[in-house]
Amino acid sequence: MNEKSNLKEVAQLFLKLGIIGFGGPAVHISMMQEEVVVKRKWLSEHHFLDLIGTTNLIPGPNSTEIAIHIGHERAGWKGLIVAGICFILPAVLITGFFAWLSWLFIHIFWLIGFRNRLAVMSEWAWAYLTLQRRVRLITGRNRPDNRETRAT
Repeated sequence: MNEKSNLKEVAQLFLKLGIIGFGGPAVHISMMQEEVVVKRKWLSEHHFLDLIGTTNLIPGPNSTEIAIHIGHERAGWKGLIVAGICFILPAVLITGFFAWLSWLFIHIFWLIGFRNRLAVMSEWAWAYLTLQRRVRLITGRNRPDNRETRAT
C-alpha cells in the first residue's frame, strides 16, 4: 500500500511540475526544491544540493535527471520510470499539439502572410506615388501653365 501511495505522489508531483514548469532547468530545479525539500520533506537540503552537483557532472538535461532520481529515491525503480514519464510527457504533448496546429494551419498562415505582404507593398506604392505627385506640385514640374510661361 505504501509503495502505491508513494508512486501516486510521485506521479502527481511530476505531472504538476511537467505542466506548469516553464522556463528551463533552472526553474524546474527551483520548483523541485520547493516541493521536495521544503513542502514534502522527501529529501534533505544537503542531499538535494549533492544531487544537483552530481547531475551537473553527467551529460543530459539536469532537471529531468533530478526528477528521475527523486522518483527513484521516493518509490524505487517504478518511481524512477513514473517520474521520468510524468515529467517529460506534458512537454511532449504540449509541443506536439502546437506542432499539429502549425501543420494544420500552415497554408492559412502562409496566405495571411502573403496578404499582409501585398498590403504593405501596396501601401508603399501608394505613399511613393503620392509623394511623387506632391513633389511635382511643389517644384512646378509637369504643369501645363509653367510650360507656356517658360516659352514666352
